[in-house]
Amino acid sequence: MEMFIEHSKIRKRVNRVIAGYPGVGLIGIMVAEYIAKNSKANLIGEVISSSFKPARAIMLEEGIVNIASTKLFYLEHASTIVMYGESQPMNPYRYSAYILGLLAKKYKVREIIGVGGYSDPNGQEDEIYIYANNKQILEKYKDFAKPGPASGNVFGVLAVLPTISQFANIDGLIVLKTTKITDGPDIPAAKSVIKRLDEFFKLGVDYTEIDRMISDIDKIRAQIIEEFQKSENEATKQYIR
Repeated sequence: MEMFIEHSKIRKRVNRVIAGYPGVGLIGIMVAEYIAKNSKANLIGEVISSSFKPARAIMLEEGIVNIASTKLFYLEHASTIVMYGESQPMNPYRYSAYILGLLAKKYKVREIIGVGGYSDPNGQEDEIYIYANNKQILEKYKDFAKPGPASGNVFGVLAVLPTISQFANIDGLIVLKTTKITDGPDIPAAKSVIKRLDEFFKLGVDYTEIDRMISDIDKIRAQIIEEFQKSENEATKQYIR
């Protein structure tokens, strides 16, 4: 069961949707959520689904609860819907089919761009790759990023939604950022995708918050390195004695 809760109406046809869900490096959801909350985007609706398992309420401030959902924000000046899901659905095919129908019928979307992470455990590559559901959109976005290698798999909504969108005559693009972090958020990687999308589509993103988060990470990393070096030096002194 899926249900759309509309908060405000859009009267114009929407050029594109940028979508992100939890996945490798949490890049997809970080990119979409950050753009939605750090631009002039307005919340236009939410999708709740029985595919989100387990059924759970999210505890908010001052005793308020909410349910996991997919939130849709609209950037009017960029003719873009930014959409992010707070969890992956258990049935991504049924869920994606519902989302596709909503985007195609209600908003007459022209393109769906899904964002995620590309696992690079050795950290040897710093790339943004694209994959598409047709050659024309690959050509259209050749200046955005290069096509990715023919290896690996994409899972969840990121795999299904931009792929099946061709059956609704909607171009689908998958944007993957390489990351060696698979068990936590890769904030610098997310920022690089945000910047690329912002530059390409003129989204008007404010980077103050993400720059602060990256600065905090750098400080923590420097402290860890300093403490490690101190312990190494102390161990060396004891050995010399």
